[in-house]
Amino acid sequence: MKIKKLKKVSILILIMLFFPTEGRVWSYNRTTLKEILKHPNLFDRKVVILKGEVIGDILKDSQKGVWINLLSEGYNIGIYVPKRNLLKNVKYLGNYHTKGDIIEVKGIFYKNCPLHAERDIHLLNIEVLHKGYILKENVSKLKEKISISLAIMCLVLVVIYFIRLRYARRY
Repeated sequence: MKIKKLKKVSILILIMLFFPTEGRVWSYNRTTLKEILKHPNLFDRKVVILKGEVIGDILKDSQKGVWINLLSEGYNIGIYVPKRNLLKNVKYLGNYHTKGDIIEVKGIFYKNCPLHAERDIHLLNIEVLHKGYILKENVSKLKEKISISLAIMCLVLVVIYFIRLRYARRY
């Protein structure tokens, strides 16, 4: 009895390995976003694991979820997060003044998502690898002096222009 069950299970496993059905998720692919975007057909509807920086803002979705953007090696993609509480550990979002958290996401990649009609990843799990930080920008004293000098020159030119404009109307 057990041998028959074991044969049936092993045959079923072999069939599943050699003939995966469309829409099923069979493997985890730790890859780069560049590879996914180069070969979207290979990764369509598969679980992928990506690493990158969270950038932009957290955007609300009509299905009660939220969106974040992941930047990895110069490429970015939208990540759909079904529950906002999954992002409780993400503190810094990358922008001009901030370096965003470096995260690793595990999610299902859709070449053409049936829910959102675009290329995206539906988040399954997220892990913060490195915390982000606020970027300090140092402006040199020379640049400060040049900008103040140029501002004063522009102000003087505007005053001269209005004085000439006023005297030109008298004649």
